[in-house]
Amino acid sequence: MDSAEYKRAFSGDRELITDEDPPDKDRNAISYTCEYLRTSSHESAGTLVVFASPGERSEKTSLKTAATICSGAPKFLPGNAFYCDYQHDQYEYTYLAVAKFSHGEMRIAMVTGDLAPDPTRADQYTSVAKSLTERL
Repeated sequence: MDSAEYKRAFSGDRELITDEDPPDKDRNAISYTCEYLRTSSHESAGTLVVFASPGERSEKTSLKTAATICSGAPKFLPGNAFYCDYQHDQYEYTYLAVAKFSHGEMRIAMVTGDLAPDPTRADQYTSVAKSLTERL
């Protein structure tokens, strides 16, 4: 997901740059991480992590597992996606997850934004979820 798409949904008017980590190979899975950083300070504005879950076949089960870090009930979006409030270190973030069985494995994308979830942005969250699902 490019920084413009991320910014529309999660970061408002802030200028961002991306920093992609090399793939992380752990046992049977590979994960990919991209940090969205504020241009001026290089502080993190959020993260996108994509990984495969070997052996898992149920998108619903994968989403249920992904939702365990939500501070409240997830708000489901069209397709196999949701967003929710995620609190960490006294800060409130938006957390969005999508799951798709693709290429013979369960693939999950999770993205965080440094703003609290905003129901008026549900269309942007849906657009991000659709885009991520297509790329999985």
